[in-house]
Amino acid sequence: MLVEGMNHVLKEVQGDRLAQLPSYFDRELPLHEDLVAGMMEFINALD
Repeated sequence: MLVEGMNHVLKEVQGDRLAQLPSYFDRELPLHEDLVAGMMEFINALD
């Protein structure tokens, strides 16, 4: 699943690599909400 605006640590980020650095260390940042929605859709389709 490709999510626009999501980096490789599954967080929503904008900007260059320097702007993304906080996403690597801040545990309070949530996962990208489109990823969570896609995962839930996939899991629900398994039923």
